[in-house]
Amino acid sequence: SFRTLMPATFLWVLVAVAVAERDVGLLMSHEGFAYLGKFCFDYTRPKGSGLSPYDGSRMTFDLTLKNIGSGHYQELQVLLYDDEPQSWPSIYQQGRGYTKSCHERVARAKNARGRTRGSNSTSMPKNRFTVHFDEDRNWVMPHIHVHEHQRPRFWYVVLANCKGFHGVEYKAEFLNQGPYWKREFGVNEQGLNIISSVFLSFYSCMSILHIWMISKYREKAIYHPLLQLYSISILAQALSFACMFAHTWTFTFTGIGIPICNSLSELLFLASRLTLLLFLLLVAQGWGTVKIGINYRESLFGLLGGFCMCYFLLLLWDVKFRDPASTLYLYESIPGVFILILDILATVWYVLSARKTLQEPNLSSEKSKFLRIMAFGYVWYLLSLPIIVLTACFLDPWVRETTVSSLNSTTTAIAHAGLFYILWPSRVARYFEIKGPDIFEGEAEDALDEQEKLL
Repeated sequence: SFRTLMPATFLWVLVAVAVAERDVGLLMSHEGFAYLGKFCFDYTRPKGSGLSPYDGSRMTFDLTLKNIGSGHYQELQVLLYDDEPQSWPSIYQQGRGYTKSCHERVARAKNARGRTRGSNSTSMPKNRFTVHFDEDRNWVMPHIHVHEHQRPRFWYVVLANCKGFHGVEYKAEFLNQGPYWKREFGVNEQGLNIISSVFLSFYSCMSILHIWMISKYREKAIYHPLLQLYSISILAQALSFACMFAHTWTFTFTGIGIPICNSLSELLFLASRLTLLLFLLLVAQGWGTVKIGINYRESLFGLLGGFCMCYFLLLLWDVKFRDPASTLYLYESIPGVFILILDILATVWYVLSARKTLQEPNLSSEKSKFLRIMAFGYVWYLLSLPIIVLTACFLDPWVRETTVSSLNSTTTAIAHAGLFYILWPSRVARYFEIKGPDIFEGEAEDALDEQEKLL
């Protein structure tokens, strides 16, 4: 699974370099209708908020003709749509694509000829934006100021002529109203830089203390593979938020960020999550507490392999098949749904394994109490992602991403903090037989027989 995951991971990182809020790209369309980008604008603040109209939300576009060819470049128009039912949703459906002919789509644009206002909540320009390239083959569209009065809205931008064109390079810039730390972000992404700052501070402190804990483990020769799994998980999580911090705060000032850092942040978060999952499943089996071997090793690593395969398909979908015009959340995709199903299966495995371990005759009362706390205290963590994603399905699209990100990060931080307390060097020996041999290579029964022979 690791060998399968690596090519997709590398491809994902490379493709992510071209993705940014200030979009840059090369457009072509045989049909003459090319999607350019989308952005979620905030609603206009009431009078007295200290904002002038020019402090509000706006967008602008810069087009450059790279290849003259035989395209109908004098008839190109920049068309604007929003998420009102009679606008973008009337011409596009998630999973199906466009549902109208090109000319019908053009007629539904908010700035189509003869339509001067999109609705009672949105004021729009009076004319379509027809592209007129200058002698240098450039065209810059004036700022469009967007004023929403009811709620945040997604806006969609299209370059069209319904005759076909190619070789048009574009640069798009979207800005929201508000303070500098929010302006470059759509409403659906506002707060990600704050989330990264909070959790980077938390995990930085925890990582420094954990490095000291590792030194104590080594001094006492108790740095068991189980403890090493926890170390990998917590340090990978810290690096994940460091990458997220670098990307989101660079994005705050540039509108582009560091997309490779964003991709690495996601990969490190997944690595941390899978490592913590393995830690919990091994503890539930009693490895390191009452056993020195691993039961059902093939099935256990098969489950982890299933997770890796689903994450590979999720990355592949995100790179190759995700529709940029869609507001579909990552875990609402088919691979994402399978990951949530595997989370539920892992939870059932965890509970059944813990129940079986609690029936061991040689289990001390203190370890029995510990395993009961682990069994029932960490079920919430294993089920947290399915519950969070299910809850997010009922939320508005412009709050879904930040809600899932903040709740997922919070539950993971609580899970790490609980284990941090349990695995403190002066406390860890109460619950774990951490001086036992590392027998990843054999089954539990074989290891126990070998131990009896040595005795």
